[in-house]
Amino acid sequence: MAIYYGDGSNSGSGRIIQVVQGKKTDTSAYQLNSSGTSMTWSSDIVSVSITPKDSSSQIWLTASIVATSSPSDRFLLKFYKNTNDLDGSYADSNGSHRQRGHSAGDGNEYRAQATPMSFIDTAGGTSAITYSVRGAQGTGGNNWLQINRQYSGFSDEANRFCSISTITAMEVSA
Repeated sequence: MAIYYGDGSNSGSGRIIQVVQGKKTDTSAYQLNSSGTSMTWSSDIVSVSITPKDSSSQIWLTASIVATSSPSDRFLLKFYKNTNDLDGSYADSNGSHRQRGHSAGDGNEYRAQATPMSFIDTAGGTSAITYSVRGAQGTGGNNWLQINRQYSGFSDEANRFCSISTITAMEVSA
């Protein structure tokens, strides 16, 4: 419900209409290939579905993905919308640099890092939309991307950890 102010303005735009969240609480590993300017992207790491109430609404996406890759490797993360990369949510190519993901990190075999992501999309309709995050590794050859755990030294010991990755979609009135 909009709040109307004495000057005639109101709080109708910019209101959060709904919030949905997807989470990944287990661990996973993806063996991925990269060479030259091509990369193999993982399947969905975490996903969320939202059915917009208004086609002119904006969808505010946030994600926190706990990831690491092979030692001395780099990983990339990218938003997807209904199985296609979410246009405009990632960096452009730059010279000989391959097109990047939305967010990137360096691998460390003993530490995973929470990698934050954020983007605003336009609903464009009132049908269900599935947003997800996928990952790739960027060093070349076949290497591993680990989710919600460290890369190596992971055993059933009290000082080892597991973590959680999330994606949140918020419908914002236009």
